[in-house]
Amino acid sequence: MILFAIASLASSVFATDQYSAACCQSQSNVAPSSEPQSLTPIDPGALLDEAWHLKLLEKGVNVSASYYLEFVGNPVGGAAHGFANAASFGFQLGLDLDKLANIYGLSVFSSVCFRSGKNLSVTIDNEFTVAQLYGGETIRLNEVYLQETLFNGNFHLKAGRLTAGNDFLISPFYCQFITLAICGNPIAVLLNTPFLDYPFSTWGAYLDFKPLETWLLKFAVYNDNLSIKENKYHGCNFTFKSTAGVMWMSEWVYLFNQAANDNGYVGNYKLGGYYQTGKINRFDGGSQTGNYGLYFLFDQMLYRKYGPGTTQGLTVFGSFLFAPPNRNLFPYFFDFALIYKGLFLDRNRDYLSLGVAYGNYSTDLRAVEEQSKKSGIPSVYGNKPQTAETILELNYWFRFNKWFALTPGFQYVINPKGYGTIPNAFVLEMQVSVDLIGLPTQP
Repeated sequence: MILFAIASLASSVFATDQYSAACCQSQSNVAPSSEPQSLTPIDPGALLDEAWHLKLLEKGVNVSASYYLEFVGNPVGGAAHGFANAASFGFQLGLDLDKLANIYGLSVFSSVCFRSGKNLSVTIDNEFTVAQLYGGETIRLNEVYLQETLFNGNFHLKAGRLTAGNDFLISPFYCQFITLAICGNPIAVLLNTPFLDYPFSTWGAYLDFKPLETWLLKFAVYNDNLSIKENKYHGCNFTFKSTAGVMWMSEWVYLFNQAANDNGYVGNYKLGGYYQTGKINRFDGGSQTGNYGLYFLFDQMLYRKYGPGTTQGLTVFGSFLFAPPNRNLFPYFFDFALIYKGLFLDRNRDYLSLGVAYGNYSTDLRAVEEQSKKSGIPSVYGNKPQTAETILELNYWFRFNKWFALTPGFQYVINPKGYGTIPNAFVLEMQVSVDLIGLPTQP
């Protein structure tokens, strides 16, 4: 294990992505490379000295590292009461080969993650994981890829080991929340498809470009093989073998009030979809080729506390996902949230966040479960009909300085697993965030 850790960190010297930390790990680095950075809700900073980091950036080397720790417990409700913690350490390094080797627009990136902890949602017996840091409990190599940037940053092409969740169904606001239902990516896409979020990656190719100042278009293809997520591979199963075909994705983003001279309230409106080519099992016992989904995401500032160019104020975001009910666990899913930055005097870098996520279980699945319950004949899906699960979260992000933050809050899980028999669960939460290496931004 020690030798693997050294090898993984060594590989990062050849590549890492300042964006690949994703919401689940480094909340300051979640936006795709060509999306606006002005919306990033967290003011990144660093525990270690910034001067040497600036010198490295000038030479074309970008290093970042962060450590996140979460504590969650449900003193009320759920199938049982419990307590759990999860931790995640991420290290990223990027090399600008334009500066280092005079190769125009070319960069190389990679990232390494180490995770540990337990999943409280197993104790509660609910679907939407209450701690977003849980998943992939081992040391693993995450993304490794080459990226070409052209036309003054308006065109990006990258290929290698990619994480789809770092480029699609993403917003820098999502990881103001601790529940995985919202943080990272809307959880339905993870439960319905082989879509990979941080810290998992697969072979893929990604392209984005801006045909107009206010439009960003994204296209990508990813190999689908969920076995590569297994901890025993530590992110180093580089097989090209596909167990579920490939996933084609596209997302069209309208950048509202983000042209050069715009001073209005900033927003992002995203319409996207995906198509999975492999053989998919249906709930009725049959199978078919192909699966697809459509989604709409938005985030919009509603009120600005200070003048143009500042980020303090109220922002709303939401997501709406649809997939065919005959082969997807959650054909209908939405989340909605309000975030206020700088609500209190002299606390301009703090955030008060309130969000809700709702997922409706497939009616086709429910029909199979109900039939099994009536007939007494066992089904692979069980005999407990599932309706819907909802999760609410309220938290407050205390940013104490450029590198340290605490986020206390609570979640309320309504109708766990959709059975109607498990008591609603009240979850207390606390997240500790430490940005070890990185550049600060002005509050």
